[in-house]
Amino acid sequence: MEIASLHVLGKRIAAFFSRVRPARVIALWRVLRPMEKIIFLACFGIACVGIVWLGIHAYETNTTIIPARGGVFSEGLVQQPQSINPVITNGNETDALLEALIFSGLLKPDGQGGVMPDLAQSFEMKNDGTVYVATLRDNIVWHDNQPLTAQDILFTIDMMKSPALQHPLANFWNSITVQALSDKTIAFTLAKPYVFFPQYLTFKIIPKHVWENVPVNQFLLSELNSKPIGSGPYQFKKLTLDSTNATKQYTLVRFPRYYGSGPYIDTIAIKFYPDTAAAENALRKKEIASFANIPWDDIRAIEQTQRIITLQKPVVPTTIALFMNMNADILKDVLFRKALAYAIDNNAIVQDVFHSYAVPLDAPALVASSTQYIFNPTQSQIFLNALGWKDTNNNGIRDKKMSSRAKTPTELDISLIYLDVPDMQAIAGHIVKNLHDIGVNVALTALQKNEFMNRIDNKSFELILASETTLTGSVPDIYPFWHSSQQAILGLNISQYTNKEIDRIVTDIRKANDPERINILLDGFANRIRADVPAAFLVRPQWTWAIENYIHMPDILFINTPAQRFARANEWYIYTKRIWNN
Repeated sequence: MEIASLHVLGKRIAAFFSRVRPARVIALWRVLRPMEKIIFLACFGIACVGIVWLGIHAYETNTTIIPARGGVFSEGLVQQPQSINPVITNGNETDALLEALIFSGLLKPDGQGGVMPDLAQSFEMKNDGTVYVATLRDNIVWHDNQPLTAQDILFTIDMMKSPALQHPLANFWNSITVQALSDKTIAFTLAKPYVFFPQYLTFKIIPKHVWENVPVNQFLLSELNSKPIGSGPYQFKKLTLDSTNATKQYTLVRFPRYYGSGPYIDTIAIKFYPDTAAAENALRKKEIASFANIPWDDIRAIEQTQRIITLQKPVVPTTIALFMNMNADILKDVLFRKALAYAIDNNAIVQDVFHSYAVPLDAPALVASSTQYIFNPTQSQIFLNALGWKDTNNNGIRDKKMSSRAKTPTELDISLIYLDVPDMQAIAGHIVKNLHDIGVNVALTALQKNEFMNRIDNKSFELILASETTLTGSVPDIYPFWHSSQQAILGLNISQYTNKEIDRIVTDIRKANDPERINILLDGFANRIRADVPAAFLVRPQWTWAIENYIHMPDILFINTPAQRFARANEWYIYTKRIWNN
């Protein structure tokens, strides 16, 4: 159409719409030519779309998306629960997971390696780090609607100190003076500064009014352990058993009087399966939205599923290492220990055992990322040759005469023990092969848990393949594992390592509040450990958790234990809504 015609059309429309009445619109429509009608409809449509778009844009600009209540979250587990009670510690990850949802602590992990307020409204350090004061929030109640007070905190600590419960932190709490300054205020007095103390205030509180009439020696037998009363975001609703009386499902519901933000998800269903394969199948069939502790060789298949699943991989500060007993005659020479360290191919362990879901280490997890002991069997052979270990009979195993009076050489044999579980068995197999390649014969022994722990406690081994996990967030407290005072029975200094410089460093870390100072100390620790080689550090496994994308949650980048992934479950949500901005 010519421009002149468009101009005429515009004038007609303007004239009629200046005095718009339905009759005039109809009249206008009748006098328009066919092409003019098409243009009119197009303009009208564009105007409508524009008005709608402007409305949507104005709505989105002037409103904010926030979490909305509703929905069900389901988690799959394999391990059966035993005692859902924070003061009963049995190493059961299922118990710890349910406790994270049902109970609360003064502080809680923030998912970044630090802590954040939970029951505590405020938390203050005084007297150069020897006194901490926590003040509770207002109007906190238990799931039975009874008030939570400072007396509940004192009662819980008293239970952890009870010899009858054999809590692993009993000695720790026996060294600290705890006072209730009021119903809402608690003071903790330490004998000396301890920068990691806030991490220990994440312990879960139990209700005094519920448990004070239960004899401590009857705690394990109480029905309350299966139907717990806590103060967390979710409360117990139902326990479902199968035909064999095994736990089939725990159903938790949001606690409407929860003191913090949320919770938003209405129901959390914890479903139990006979084995990992059944749980993974349930994940594929959408019976559950989440499953963790996935075997390394199954992760690829989960990643390639057609469903929208996120693989969460938070850092867990676990160190797997080959610890060397420094009191064993064969391991007293640092050159020999270095020969072993250079001989082990960490990268092969990462690839073959963990399918790349691990990080090779050269020092304890979180201490250092640089690598000095790169796989170098040639260097190992140089060290062994220098020590007089040679293969004189060409049988592949080195030997030497242990004294001038010896008539025959002694072969280079060393013993290695490990916990009889698949991952450790596979790692041990790699170590045996690597050491055999440099002429060292390894006598391998797999042990069940009780015997394995006894051998650690009594330091009855030459080499031991073991794992250690720090529990103090993103800054590791390495004192329990490396200070010389921790060599005694039940101590965690597995290698029986003694070094005055290390003792000073790990002690100074405990009282250093400056992050830069802590990093300097950790660097010094790593350098000294690398020089002395009390252990060959191998890998830090990646902990993997598959979860549906429709579950929204804060970033979880760091956890000390698997249960800590639920520390901020009150903030999780499935649905959203918009509210007008102020």
